Amino acid sequence: MKVAPNAILNAGGRADEVRCYPGTREEVIGKMEKWMDREDIRTSRMMWLSGPAGAGKSAILQTVSERCQERGRHVSNFFFFRGDGTRNHAQPLVATLVYQLRTLYATLDKPLEDCLQAMPLICKASIGEQFRKLISAPVHTVQGSSSICHPIILVVDGLDECEDKQEQEQILGALHALVDKDNSPFLVLIASRAEPHIVMTINKIASSVVSIFLDDEYRPQDDIRRFVTAKFDEIKGSHHLAHTLDKYWPSEFDIYRVVEKSSGQFIYAAIIMRFIQYSAASPSLSLLTVHGIRPAANHSPYTQLDSLYSYILSNSHNIGAVKLCFGLHFIWKIAYDQDLEHALQFEYLYFASDLALYKQMLQRWIRFAYRNNINDISIEDLVTGAIPLNNMRRDIHMYYHWYLLTEQVKHALTLYK
Repeated sequence: MKVAPNAILNAGGRADEVRCYPGTREEVIGKMEKWMDREDIRTSRMMWLSGPAGAGKSAILQTVSERCQERGRHVSNFFFFRGDGTRNHAQPLVATLVYQLRTLYATLDKPLEDCLQAMPLICKASIGEQFRKLISAPVHTVQGSSSICHPIILVVDGLDECEDKQEQEQILGALHALVDKDNSPFLVLIASRAEPHIVMTINKIASSVVSIFLDDEYRPQDDIRRFVTAKFDEIKGSHHLAHTLDKYWPSEFDIYRVVEKSSGQFIYAAIIMRFIQYSAASPSLSLLTVHGIRPAANHSPYTQLDSLYSYILSNSHNIGAVKLCFGLHFIWKIAYDQDLEHALQFEYLYFASDLALYKQMLQRWIRFAYRNNINDISIEDLVTGAIPLNNMRRDIHMYYHWYLLTEQVKHALTLYK
């Protein structure tokens, strides 16, 4: 059976390894730890952390897993990552979890050896069968042993980065089967974007799942401001051109702009501060580049963000619906997702279902673009052709004129007067 070393917590080959900055995300982390520490969790042994790309899900699970180990909790984990061919599919998942369980419980060796002798091709079996034979059955066999620490916490991060959607659903089903019995020794913590097929699968087992969605309820702006302020302090103390900085740099407005432009997404703040911190140029000049006041010399600070969101959009199953969303945005400078619904009045039912798939992803992006003149993460580049994306630009003007002439748009415009 093939183990994916890079998928394990604190593995040396994990280029995506991130953790929460000290003092941030404490409310979410506290909620997770309180759930883990409950004595009566028979009806909610799964927790699903969801949120848009860049919200900080992986950092939270990394931090929670490390804190579990520090507290003596037994954790087995798997961090999916789309850019790593060794852990962007389901094949190594069970083997990697089992490898970690064996390091925690030596008593598992015998039942595992018995299983492999009886079923030498178990690694070729379905995901559900692998979970049953290699995790559930061996653990239950030795469950009476004093070496088993209850509960065993299984952490699966980035489920949406497993490339096969059917495998994602199978993994959810197999994990649910692990915790579906009253005497289950497992807790399961999963993180992913709220992709439609994942949401539908979670809805089927909703009674067993505690859900956390990373939105404004958890005050991400406060944490982002704390992070940005601390990073600026680090830059002033460590950058090789720190001596060129004014003692009042950065201004309160500089900090405010970075925090505001993050729109609640840690990935924006993290990428921007990394760009300023590691650029060879003076941090003050790098900050001007971030604000768009000074052109980027070689590398845009937004390249990583552009790549991420270009990938998300390029994988849409209906690019027409995406074009429609952007077309409507350029007409009305829409700031919130409910405005899409009002504008369309859902008269075009064949678009309604598609819009439902994309509006969650677009909400923060649209709000961000509305506040910042659509400059900072190259949304405009996507739709004007600077970044080709399945010819997204082609019908923008058509959508503009078409919707401008419809009764629905006329009605929507009267609502905005």
